[in-house]
Amino acid sequence: MEGYARFGRWMAWLLLVSILVKRHLTNLSLILLMGVAVNLLVPLPDPRGAVFWSIVVWTLALWVMWWGRYPRVEKWFRVLAILLACCLVLVAC
Repeated sequence: MEGYARFGRWMAWLLLVSILVKRHLTNLSLILLMGVAVNLLVPLPDPRGAVFWSIVVWTLALWVMWWGRYPRVEKWFRVLAILLACCLVLVAC
């Protein structure tokens, strides 16, 4: 940032705004991809099933963050990560 700031403060602000816009668009595409993945596993008859599942996943994630349930989720994913590592070692053997 200090290197960009040598061109002027406007360059630092432009970089900040572009990073925020890029991150926002990237996260929106990830939410949509999550909806598509869930729709492949649990398909809905409506052609907008991926959009519905995207909204459901986003709402669930917001609920987990808002009500402070993230440590519980982290515990479960820690167990799943250990299971994944054990399966990887088993497959490698």
